[in-house]
Amino acid sequence: MTLRGLTIDGLGVANTGVQITSAASVTIANCIVRHFSNGGTGTGIIVGPSGGSPIKLAITDTASSDNRYDGIEVQPTGSGGVIGIIKGALIDNNSNHGLYIDGSHTTGQIALAVVDSVASNNSNDGFGFDAGNAGAGAAALFDHVTAIGNGTGLSITNFAVGSVRRSNITGNTAGVFIQIATQGVAQSSQDNLVTGNGTDFSYGSFAPISLK
Repeated sequence: MTLRGLTIDGLGVANTGVQITSAASVTIANCIVRHFSNGGTGTGIIVGPSGGSPIKLAITDTASSDNRYDGIEVQPTGSGGVIGIIKGALIDNNSNHGLYIDGSHTTGQIALAVVDSVASNNSNDGFGFDAGNAGAGAAALFDHVTAIGNGTGLSITNFAVGSVRRSNITGNTAGVFIQIATQGVAQSSQDNLVTGNGTDFSYGSFAPISLK
């Protein structure tokens, strides 16, 4: 499935802009998704398969803004999985999270690269990554991302395997929040800028790694 060059506007009355529950592959390119707020849980883009082979996902050069809940939500359930890339996204002024990757409801695979993207002015996490305690092996790379003006710029929690490089986290109430369980890790290639936040590291710290 491909969506390209669309403006999808909820006008403050619709609940979800794009919702993917089953597909072999999904491409969302050069789109604007905004103003979803019906019932207080409006989300711009939801990718939430419940089974089958992992969805191959590509979201490129797309904005999701001014939604009542999350800008982009990746939340598979059951045995569903998602593998792919989010590149060149602008996720702005959403009333909950900007981008939220949630692996706590699935035994399937999550493997995402978030590249060259901006999360700004979201009430909670700009970039949030939670794998719960399922231990299914949820991994995400945040490469050259910027988080500014959010409640928390970047959050990595529980069994999530998160890697961060070349990224800028500034001007948030809290810069980075890391609370990792035994099978999780939050690792940094030590070339990020985390400064100018209310608290740069509100909880936890990165594990340093070397480039190979």
